[in-house]
Amino acid sequence: MDRVFVFFMLLIPLVKLQPTEQDDYRQHDVAFQKSIDNKFDKILMAISSLSERQTSLESNVKSYCQNISNIGESETTTNTTFAFQKSIDNKFDKILMAIGSLSERQSSLESNVTRPVTSYCQNISIVCENETTTNTTKTNQTQEVYQGCYQDAPPPSRDFDVLAIENSKIPIVCFKKCRSLGYAYAGLQNGGQCFCGSSFGRHGKVPESACSTICNGDRTKVCGGTWRNSVYKLI
Repeated sequence: MDRVFVFFMLLIPLVKLQPTEQDDYRQHDVAFQKSIDNKFDKILMAISSLSERQTSLESNVKSYCQNISNIGESETTTNTTFAFQKSIDNKFDKILMAIGSLSERQSSLESNVTRPVTSYCQNISIVCENETTTNTTKTNQTQEVYQGCYQDAPPPSRDFDVLAIENSKIPIVCFKKCRSLGYAYAGLQNGGQCFCGSSFGRHGKVPESACSTICNGDRTKVCGGTWRNSVYKLI
């Protein structure tokens, strides 16, 4: 049982996934891992129950053996003693068979644990490889190059052609929208406004400190400022 415990302690770090910036891209992996973890818990409970039963049976064997020893020491061998000893031997044989059966079932359960873990790790490896390939392909096909922080002005003097999204939450949503509209540049303003255009800079560049507003949906990114655009070139 100690070996089984150590086996699982070594496997646990292998089946954990690191969280990504976009949780919606990994929901299916989280659900799959939760399903596997539930199955592991049930198998561990079954193994624990079998181990407890095996311990109890082994304790009974020792008790029966002790009874036989006591009988041999304290009583004269008689037909009654032989009959009692034969009964004990029969029970002993049944207990040994039960222990053997439990050992086989435990081995089967441990095998069932190993197979899903191996399969799960292989699946995770495939998912990670596919995602790496996908991300590499996306990176090669679509990139955003930061151009700087630029001044904007109220209509009709906006620096960009169109306000594509009032609140894009995260920069990638804005980038995709501008690409779909056929524009070469995207501007993020005031935490989430998404502007698209074919050119920019009519009101001039400003210090980077002017673009310091955190994006509404991603606190690790900056989305411009008040009348300031964080400008990206879409490649």
